[in-house]
Amino acid sequence: AEFAAIRRNRRARLEKALRLAMFLHARTKPWVEGARERAAEVAKRREAERRREEERRKAEEERQRQEREKLEAERKQMEEEQAKREAEQKVREAEQRRLDEERRAKDEELQRDLERQREDLRKKEEEERQALAEERRKLAEERLALEEEKKQRNSILAQASPQHARSGSAVP
Repeated sequence: AEFAAIRRNRRARLEKALRLAMFLHARTKPWVEGARERAAEVAKRREAERRREEERRKAEEERQRQEREKLEAERKQMEEEQAKREAEQKVREAEQRRLDEERRAKDEELQRDLERQREDLRKKEEEERQALAEERRKLAEERLALEEEKKQRNSILAQASPQHARSGSAVP
């Protein structure tokens, strides 16, 4: 009977422990479920917040990438425009140099033509002066020759000739 009393005590303690466990289980079940739900909601909120943050980060990275691409495209366009302006400037400068060279060559040609004309005119004037001087010299020689001839005629006439004596006139 002692064993039976021990068994009864054990059984009573076991029943008491099981009742307490069932009581605690029944009383704490809603709390545990609420806590599990809250923990699941917190985990969902955290996951949603993490996803939103990741989406925000990706959106920001995409915005920055697009902005970099836009800036790079603008930079390339500016470089192309600058290169185009420089090329146009070089073409204009080359054209201006060519025009200046043509103008200079034309001016030099005109200057040479003018110098040739001046030289030709100077030579012509010199030739005319020489011709005029030659003509004056010839005229002077002819005048001297005429004067010489006149003197000779006068000297011949001035000499007494038998014919002059008959006519009674003597040319002085």
